[in-house]
Amino acid sequence: MFKKEYPKTKFGSQNRGFTPSYFSEFNWLEYSVRKDSVFCFPCRIFGTAHLTENTFTVIGFKNWKKLCGSRDSKTKKSKLSLHASTINHINCMSRWLEYKNSLKQGSIISKLSTAYKEHIDKNRQYIKCLIDIVIFLGRQGLPFRGHRENEDALNKGNFKELCLLFSKHHIEFEKKYIFNSTNHTSWAIQNDLINICTSYVRDNIVSEVKKCGMFSISCDESRSHKEEQMSICIRYTNNLEVKERFLGFVDVSYRQNADALYSSIIDFLRFCNLSDIPIVGQSFDGANVMSGQKGGVQTKLKQIYPYAIYIHCMAHKLNLVIVDTCKYLKYLRKLFNGLEAIYVHFSYPSKNKKFNEIQNLLGLKKKSLVQLSETRWACRFKSCSSVIQNYGVLIQSLKEEIDAQKNKDVAEAIGIISTIKSVDFVIYLFILKEVLQIIHILSNHLQSKSATLAVSKKRLRKEPSQLKDFVCLSTTSASDDHTADIVETKKKYWKKKSLL
Repeated sequence: MFKKEYPKTKFGSQNRGFTPSYFSEFNWLEYSVRKDSVFCFPCRIFGTAHLTENTFTVIGFKNWKKLCGSRDSKTKKSKLSLHASTINHINCMSRWLEYKNSLKQGSIISKLSTAYKEHIDKNRQYIKCLIDIVIFLGRQGLPFRGHRENEDALNKGNFKELCLLFSKHHIEFEKKYIFNSTNHTSWAIQNDLINICTSYVRDNIVSEVKKCGMFSISCDESRSHKEEQMSICIRYTNNLEVKERFLGFVDVSYRQNADALYSSIIDFLRFCNLSDIPIVGQSFDGANVMSGQKGGVQTKLKQIYPYAIYIHCMAHKLNLVIVDTCKYLKYLRKLFNGLEAIYVHFSYPSKNKKFNEIQNLLGLKKKSLVQLSETRWACRFKSCSSVIQNYGVLIQSLKEEIDAQKNKDVAEAIGIISTIKSVDFVIYLFILKEVLQIIHILSNHLQSKSATLAVSKKRLRKEPSQLKDFVCLSTTSASDDHTADIVETKKKYWKKKSLL
């Protein structure tokens, strides 16, 4: 906005003042109300001190008589026109125009800064995708690397194959992964990303434990890839909700005595920043090196954490009772020997294929036979259940094998079919299946993360009563459905035979 009137200064007999029409002719001109003078805006802002004219940059020009009049008789130019033609003014005008353009389009520095920020953001988005792939593979328990990962390999492993899948649907990811020489997918960077994710999860667990103020610890050993590893889990509460978390594996291949295992546990807790938090419970297996009262790991931990009550893993203890009971009772030994013989016989590919074909013909839901193992706690119940469900399939498969008489396994098939069609086998199979089902429910509860002392105590009292109530079994209907040759039950038979 221009002023309507400007102050007048007397020059001789005339009063002269600034006229706003000069603004339209000289767009670089500016007027100071306080000094009642005009200045050159570009020279004042963008000029160099020793080159610029002080009149239009510092002092201000207010001789209105000479502002538009002639400076001399030679040039016949006004003071403003003369200033506009100077080299310094032209340079300052050029700088001013560049500045105005930079405000519209952005300066070189701002453009570089914006490009740099965009580059960083794209890199972060790319790394986030790689981290998502790492988390996905970790959750699914899938291996990362393949046998060969070069360009000619048909399968480069799960990690790089997922990267290729991402690149098909994500343009920015494709630019980084396919067209960039450094795509951050080497085995070393994969390990770094895994370790970063591990540290992040572990730090969150530790922060929750610190809020709780106490925790219990559970450890177990296992051999993997020629290494003896000890898994360490902790249990604590968060807002009155029981949490059970896996912290990591510790390599104990060098020594497995009590001192070495104890030192490994303490060092790992110190590494996780948990050594200063009280341990109120410890649970291991019943091995003497762990449970020993004089020199076991649980005794050594109590020296540092006196309130760490030792509990022999209840699920492990229950499995030991079942294993020893099955070994002690003669008829159970015979039953499980028969179940193992069935599994071994049908483990051959040709026989297993025939077994599956008969399952399809009979319209049965596929259920594989289960191998027995002392360390697999549910295998006995699952083995009995699978044989009962596939009883008719087993009989028909063995009969067809015997009728074919093409190989040396016919004698084995005759022995197996004779065993599984016997009265003893069928009765004990159905009885044991019902008994193990009750125990299986208890075992699953003892292994669950939500199991508590109070609920477990109630279940431990409930299961024996259920076993006592289990008195009668009906095998006749089941045996009729599966065409078993059941002999007539007589008093003499029951006098000679014992169910348990």
